[in-house]
Amino acid sequence: MYIRHKQCNKRLPFHIGLILITLFMFFGCKGYKYIQLNVNREGELAERIGQYSNRVTDLCISGKLNEGDIQQLIELATGSDLLTRIDLSNCDIELPHHAFAGCSLLRSISLPAQNTKTVNNHTFSGCSSLENIVIPENCATIETQAFGNCTSLKEVKFSKKFYKIMCMMVSEEKYR
Repeated sequence: MYIRHKQCNKRLPFHIGLILITLFMFFGCKGYKYIQLNVNREGELAERIGQYSNRVTDLCISGKLNEGDIQQLIELATGSDLLTRIDLSNCDIELPHHAFAGCSLLRSISLPAQNTKTVNNHTFSGCSSLENIVIPENCATIETQAFGNCTSLKEVKFSKKFYKIMCMMVSEEKYR
């Protein structure tokens, strides 16, 4: 069986045609819809995401992360007009204060299920495009202004009652 290569107008055996299809399958594609990465050790995210860093729109990460990895995510969420969704639900990390503050293009995030006991002060302040967030079951506290100036926030999903929700979780302006 043969296929005809469009540019060189040659008949190629089918198996060579498959190689060409594989090589050019995503040619001209601006972004990958969904990338799932498993990070085996802390500090490895930049290396693992490498070639996808400026083309990924939805990123699902599992494994161990450190603050350097979170910084890498922040850079991707602020320096790229593509990355809009991050799923950290299977990550092992406690998010630092102000972790995603100012990531104005971030639209959706799922927090780490293991270590999120608190959504810290200003963790998502200024995430003006953030529409939804998934807070894990073991989270007991949402601190002051955790979602300050998240003017697009539509949905906060959580599965149990909170022990403590500090006042002004979101900006007052939206609700006047």
